[in-house]
Amino acid sequence: MTPRAIEHQPDNPGGSTDPAKASALEAAARRHNRLFAIVCGVAFLGTALTNLAVDPFRVYHDAWARPYPKGNWRYVAPGVIRNTSFDYDAITLGTSHSANFQPSVIEEALGWKAVRGTLSGSTIGEQLMVLKVALESGRAKRVFWGIDFYYAADADEEQNGSARMPLHFYDRSWRTPFNYLLSTATLGRSLRIIQGHGERDVRQCGAWYPQLSTNIAKDTALRAFPGWFKAQLVTQREKAGEFQPSTIEDICGVIRNNPQVEFVCLFPPISVLSALPEFLDGGKRFNDRVRFREALMDGMVDLPNCRLYDFEQADHITHNLDLFIDPTHYGIDVNDWMIRETRGDQYRVRRADIERLQSRFIERTRRYIAEVIQPTHPLCQRFGFDKLGIDPPGPPAVQWAESNDRTTPR
Repeated sequence: MTPRAIEHQPDNPGGSTDPAKASALEAAARRHNRLFAIVCGVAFLGTALTNLAVDPFRVYHDAWARPYPKGNWRYVAPGVIRNTSFDYDAITLGTSHSANFQPSVIEEALGWKAVRGTLSGSTIGEQLMVLKVALESGRAKRVFWGIDFYYAADADEEQNGSARMPLHFYDRSWRTPFNYLLSTATLGRSLRIIQGHGERDVRQCGAWYPQLSTNIAKDTALRAFPGWFKAQLVTQREKAGEFQPSTIEDICGVIRNNPQVEFVCLFPPISVLSALPEFLDGGKRFNDRVRFREALMDGMVDLPNCRLYDFEQADHITHNLDLFIDPTHYGIDVNDWMIRETRGDQYRVRRADIERLQSRFIERTRRYIAEVIQPTHPLCQRFGFDKLGIDPPGPPAVQWAESNDRTTPR
């Protein structure tokens, strides 16, 4: 190799050899990084401070008059229960069947000042999470609880509700500020609250009756039946399981362990037609429902701080489809009627009543289903119940006897 070929090559062939220029580039990069960090810090701090000041879900305070957010009550209920400025002493629990219990009617009939802890489509596990918050707050001295078999019988672990619940709201920890105050979703809620969107009366929050798109009238429930029935088949196929004895113990245990709290519990009066899917596949689902009712009755009736009411015995409601918007959801007049009925003993369950109430519930439900699957029945002609493969469950089809209770909910 010739000397000409052996020449010094620069250490940075593609770059500058000027130290001053390199130093300037490094300084510019540092300034850029500092500016970026400042912008991010201001954005995070601004988001956190705005969310803390507005606190749309009332996680930390209810310091100034502003609306409550509409939407998923799972996010709002724990903050309202802990921090609302409304001076309440009772909560309602349950599913959409219980969401329309009006606090104003509860106060009028029972003298309780209530807020809603009901969650539409909630499992017993979710309801117990709400109840835990209420008991820990020390503000709830009374509980009005509608208990549905359909949301207590799912044994699948997925149905415990944790996937749908904002757990950092219910069990607050060091994660709560990060998940809540730094959330852009929370910021969006805060901005809507600042603009005045939401519900200002906490006693109206969590109810669904204002959003009813159809009036309850003759044939409304039957028009909704095909879609409802299809959804029930999917639910029973994918999620149904036998109810667990531990579910009954969870419910009764929390009542037993809080003797200072008064509980009014009830079976909602869903229509007898809603039992039709339970008689598919040999009636196993219906038998599970019967077992659930008996186990809950047995566990509750002797608890001194609990009264249990069986409104599934109210034939003038369960057999009157004109009171329903689908086979399970009734109008608000029925909710108001139930509240007033808990002042008396007509539907209250006592130890000596359990066998009679269970026998009556089984007999009358089976007779109704046996009747509607007959080819000559108008509902069978309309919906083809005779093609579902349901064997006549129990006694032969007969016409219902007139109910002694002709009271119309009002």
